[in-house]
Amino acid sequence: MQQQMDELEALLRGLPADLATRVRSLDGLDGLLEIVMDLGRLPEARFSGREEALRRHEVSAEDIAYVISHIGQFGGDNRAGIERTLHRISALRNRAGKVVGLTLRVGRAVYGTVEILRDIVESGRSMLFLGRPGVGKTTMLREALVTGSYDVEHVRPLLRGEGDALGIRPSDIPIVERLLPAGERLAPLMRLFMLGVATSEADARAGLGPLPLEAALRLGVVRRAADGIEGAVHIVPAGDFLFASDRVPDDWFGVRSDHVMGVASSSDLLASLTVRQPVERALDLGCGCGVQAVLTSRHATSVIACDLNPRALNFTAFNALLNGADNVECRAGSFFEPVMAERFDLIVSNPPFVISPESAIAFRDSGMSDDDVSRHVVRESAAHLREGGLAFVMINWGIGDHARWPDRLRPWVADLPCDIWLLHHSSDAPLFYAASWNSPLASRPSEYAAAIDRWIAYLGEIGFASVGYGAAILRRRSDTTNWVRFDDLRGQSEPASGEQIAQLIANQDYLASLEEDRALLDAHLAMLPDHRLEQVLRWHDGGAEVEAAMLRHETGFRFPLPVDAFGAQLLSRLEGHTLREAVHAAAADHFATKAIDFAELEATAVQFAKLTLGLGYTHVVGGRSN
Repeated sequence: MQQQMDELEALLRGLPADLATRVRSLDGLDGLLEIVMDLGRLPEARFSGREEALRRHEVSAEDIAYVISHIGQFGGDNRAGIERTLHRISALRNRAGKVVGLTLRVGRAVYGTVEILRDIVESGRSMLFLGRPGVGKTTMLREALVTGSYDVEHVRPLLRGEGDALGIRPSDIPIVERLLPAGERLAPLMRLFMLGVATSEADARAGLGPLPLEAALRLGVVRRAADGIEGAVHIVPAGDFLFASDRVPDDWFGVRSDHVMGVASSSDLLASLTVRQPVERALDLGCGCGVQAVLTSRHATSVIACDLNPRALNFTAFNALLNGADNVECRAGSFFEPVMAERFDLIVSNPPFVISPESAIAFRDSGMSDDDVSRHVVRESAAHLREGGLAFVMINWGIGDHARWPDRLRPWVADLPCDIWLLHHSSDAPLFYAASWNSPLASRPSEYAAAIDRWIAYLGEIGFASVGYGAAILRRRSDTTNWVRFDDLRGQSEPASGEQIAQLIANQDYLASLEEDRALLDAHLAMLPDHRLEQVLRWHDGGAEVEAAMLRHETGFRFPLPVDAFGAQLLSRLEGHTLREAVHAAAADHFATKAIDFAELEATAVQFAKLTLGLGYTHVVGGRSN
């Protein structure tokens, strides 16, 4: 009990002093579920069956800023945590991206609960844990991983990888093994669940505590091997989440057809694109191990996860339990068959989009010809969205000789009652596409070469000179004129930002609503945060002159935008002025000794302002993009 109270104190220390004092005075703190702070409303402490007001005046912007300053940065899913605890803080933002509400959820680790059962568990007899989510073996496994520092902060530095990926090359396993911290629980946990190598029974017991080894064996996350105990699953930390999947095979040749992949680069991109706003109903189509379903469970009342592969659904259900998500329902079936007549506020899909001549591996091969699977999911997503609902779909598509990357996508979406945003992340020639998707066969040169030749021949037969990779974003809006947008993201290596996506959609709505461009001159624009102005200086005539300047986002899509001297002056004058007023103020400074053609300047400024709105550097204050 004292340990749990100490953990609660870690949460209370992030509250304004009067709120923390009030919470401490409440009865039954062991039943405290969450603390809610919404701007302009009374702060509340919520218990099972009751709510307690924490003071008589409303939450202020200063209150919210105080909490944020004590808990650090929020992730792309508007979530933050407190290190070495299970507490989770959710942020609610307005359309301008400002935090206007916080929910601080109390997380409690289950310490020592297995001790009263240890003799039964170790006797070899079977035991069934019954109860609501969060009271059994899966919870103890999470506790073992969390308290054993099995998290991104501690795992990533040991893997010798590049960027944010938590994968490991087989050739690096002996090196990483020798980097593991001796005597710490992280070492056996890494051997079991990341490296896929066996460890001694004693080390496995130490690493898995408080989950008994026998319970872990029955849970199916570890198994006995000739040289000790080895992991039966691969577990990857991602933010404050943990995701289990099938172990990475030692040899991909002949891998089982229902193999369940873990967190992949497409999983990360899809997760970073998704707008994390509260919704009622969400769908994860082709859920795999459940990454998107679990992430979405944090801001959806209910989530349905669909997959044709029963093992994928088993992993999704397990990962939902592992991450405390009790609002995820798993349904078996092909694509939209399990939800035929249903509609959703949010659809996320990382389907088997690969353009492949094979039908051997469920997570990769759809069995459909050319790029039909991507087209099918995009179009059916539109049919299963509620009005105003959003869909985010990862796609591959073919690009013909002398074709531009958007050409094949246009007819996919031309007749849909949706606003459409199509993103091109990269393209590969058939040789490199085939080599990439068959690279796990590289240890068998003859099979690898045969697979590459087979794929190249197939792509040539269907007329694809290259294959595009990216995403489709749809928002259903019927009975209106919809907009379509295309963006080429080649060279973008950083993750996207759901907050930025939401703002760009709002800005695109505003631009599409303008009857004429010059109406922008009467709008109030303001700069959005998290960008920088980069300048190249050249020494000339004894002084430094600006040769070039570039605006660039620091998070999400970078969208570099060249800015000349007048553009920089204009941006600095936007605050509190209409665009027309900012043009005149900037002109007075920039062209102080020259005759000014204001009509020409205004026309230039309008086009520049459209660019800054379209690329997310500005928003309209008091308008629909706010």
